[in-house]
Amino acid sequence: MDQLTVVNSHSDRWIPVLEKDPVRPHISHFLRVASNRECFVIHDGIMVKSVLCAAYIGSIPKTEDELFADWSSFNYAVFYSVWSFGKGYGSKIIDQALIHTRWNRRYVTRAVTLSPKTEMARGFHLANGAVLARENPESYNFEYLL
Repeated sequence: MDQLTVVNSHSDRWIPVLEKDPVRPHISHFLRVASNRECFVIHDGIMVKSVLCAAYIGSIPKTEDELFADWSSFNYAVFYSVWSFGKGYGSKIIDQALIHTRWNRRYVTRAVTLSPKTEMARGFHLANGAVLARENPESYNFEYLL
């Protein structure tokens, strides 16, 4: 049975999982779980199925620098990295992260992405119900309904 785990503090168990990030492999485990950030992991107790990393900030970022510099408020959930190890699990983790945010982060008013500017990212988010909120020189911002 699949379960969702929210990783929001340092845990040696999750370091190897978060180091497999194909989207943003240069971001450290410690930065991913700093005070206004967390990662969602869908797993069956043995095998990881998908991972999504989120930051809670006060604006829609155009760059990683903006993503990790904004501490003004926490009303935006920014999904900045998502990957899966099985078909359908990318969609499932987006859905689970949105549900978790709706119920546990009531101060969040919008859920957006900081996505690489690739056709793969564009197709994935549009297929999962997001709308393109903004196209930036280096990234896309898609928005999901909360």
